[in-house]
Amino acid sequence: MNSAETVSEIVRETILAILKPSSMPLTAAELRVQLRMRSLRLAEYEILHALRCLRSEGLVCLERGRWLATAPFASASVPIPTARQLEEQHRSRTYSAPTSSVLRPTTPTA
Repeated sequence: MNSAETVSEIVRETILAILKPSSMPLTAAELRVQLRMRSLRLAEYEILHALRCLRSEGLVCLERGRWLATAPFASASVPIPTARQLEEQHRSRTYSAPTSSVLRPTTPTA
């Protein structure tokens, strides 16, 4: 494996790592920003080339100019709780009053 293949593999894995947990599809420009935050400085055409390779393998898809991970990755994400589930969790919690010495009344000294 030469260095170009290694870089390409790193770019592909990083793109997938960005798209898998993303709740919204991303444009190539948005992906470029995310890659730069991870110290991978690439031109947009290089990112598009990697995305097209991933699309040919069925790992990502393009919808309305935005890229997203395909269904196998989307199902692996953490489920978002519904409002009812959040309310039930909130009701099940017990709260106790703070026990701080600051709240105790003091007796005045004469």
